[in-house]
Amino acid sequence: MKKRKAIRGHFSIREQAYRLWVAGEFKTQFEKNIAQIPDVYSLSLSGGIDSLQVLYALLDAGKPPTECITFKMQSIESPDLDASIEVCKKLGLKLNTVIIPDDAQTIYDDSVEIIKIIENPLKTHVQCTYPHKYMIPAMCTKHLVAGTWSGYFLTAEKKVNIQRGKLAPDKFKKWYYDFRKAEWEKPGHSFESIKKYVHSFGITYWEPYLDDELMNLSLKLDFYDWNCDVDGTFKHKYLQYMMYKDWFDKIGIWRRQASMQVVTGIRELHEQLLADPKMNVRNKKDLRAVYGDILNDINAKKRLTNQSNLLY
Repeated sequence: MKKRKAIRGHFSIREQAYRLWVAGEFKTQFEKNIAQIPDVYSLSLSGGIDSLQVLYALLDAGKPPTECITFKMQSIESPDLDASIEVCKKLGLKLNTVIIPDDAQTIYDDSVEIIKIIENPLKTHVQCTYPHKYMIPAMCTKHLVAGTWSGYFLTAEKKVNIQRGKLAPDKFKKWYYDFRKAEWEKPGHSFESIKKYVHSFGITYWEPYLDDELMNLSLKLDFYDWNCDVDGTFKHKYLQYMMYKDWFDKIGIWRRQASMQVVTGIRELHEQLLADPKMNVRNKKDLRAVYGDILNDINAKKRLTNQSNLLY
């Protein structure tokens, strides 16, 4: 295997001690949040570092999941599913796998139902909520635990790496701090749509990363602190790995970091809607326009209903 190139210098003893101290404080607060989760729950498991960190914290707390639940789009092979199967097999956990039909008409009809509830046409909101339409009815509990919020403040996604390549180190450090703080503070995250959708079915949604103290701790460290090993070599979410190193090393499985919509095929399959003139009535090239037309149609029907009710 080709050795990865260091993206910063070696961490000094003091630097390494400080970031491990922050990671320890982060873990302590994270586990306080984990302790609030009821004993009977379903865990949304993708096999990525975030959901595995949640799982390992729950196991350390003596709260194994009643079931792990994951999904697969019918026609797409899923690294999420492969990783989840292996993890559950090694740990002897129940895995509930939901297979989601993915023909264009079903996706369109499902999107209408989802948008009617979340009232938001943004792609990330619709597509991140999408699998819950099938997961919720399949659950055997009334509590869903997930690790979706981590990406908003421990992110190492594509847009961050683009800026890292453009900016001088000091400017990038400030940009990264400001970016994470803004992401945390701005309203209208896709998490809110997922939560709204899940709650509409009487299910309680638990997100242990959603915590101001965790955000404040995360801002004490920069991109390199969170995502580099002691030699300065890039290792995605290195400090999260270090928090539960024994578990990660023991199980030895997590899927490569990638957008959920991409790795599961949801984004690709939803693009089918653009090719059908009955679904893409304005012949737009962006799915947001299709979702927006769906929401506009829903709102127009609501107005007609309200006007009819006033007449009678």
